[in-house]
Amino acid sequence: VNFNTITTTNTTVDAGTQAYNVWSGTASVSTRDVNLKAATFKFVGSAPVDALANLSLYVDGSKVAGPAMINAANNNKVTFDLGATPYLVRTGSHTIEVRGDIVKGSNRTMTFSVENVADLMFEDSNLMGVNVSATVATLPLSQGNSTYRTITVNSGSVTVNVDPAFVANKVTGGATNVPVGQFTMKAYGEDVKVNTLQLAFTLGTITTLNNVSLFVNGAQVGTNQNY
Repeated sequence: VNFNTITTTNTTVDAGTQAYNVWSGTASVSTRDVNLKAATFKFVGSAPVDALANLSLYVDGSKVAGPAMINAANNNKVTFDLGATPYLVRTGSHTIEVRGDIVKGSNRTMTFSVENVADLMFEDSNLMGVNVSATVATLPLSQGNSTYRTITVNSGSVTVNVDPAFVANKVTGGATNVPVGQFTMKAYGEDVKVNTLQLAFTLGTITTLNNVSLFVNGAQVGTNQNY
């Protein structure tokens, strides 16, 4: 099992991105098929270990193990144990990936590697109990040549969308406390403080709106404004 040179070009990602590729390698299996029995990857970086969730192992785009979490008590490693149902990797070229959800870690970095050759357990499909050692560019696999690109999580951000539960309605003159808009806001990467919020209204025969109030989760914030 020989991997091509592992990609090392650094990249960035937004917190909130799901099923993001945090490790990838293209392996060529020669001579005979092998059984992938287990795989362990080491996490290194300034991001906390819980910046990632739902880590899963994929072969040629198909999920074969997971989800799993990084184990801080085991030297920041994540292990995929296929147990009694190993995945048969046939001869030829295959892409092996680890994907996970980026849930936080703004301005922090992360990278994954295979620390030891024994952390990728490939078994000869014809000789039970005989493991096949992986290589990278024909050299013995090590943490040095299996380290994937450094990933930096971008700064925190906020998305604003119209709440699908809101039903638009016409506002008649003289009506009070009428909901005129409803939105959802979601912060990614870190807590985000909103200091100013500007809204624009489309007015018909009504030319002014008095006592416009802003509510967050049912509680008013700020003071009333006239539009």
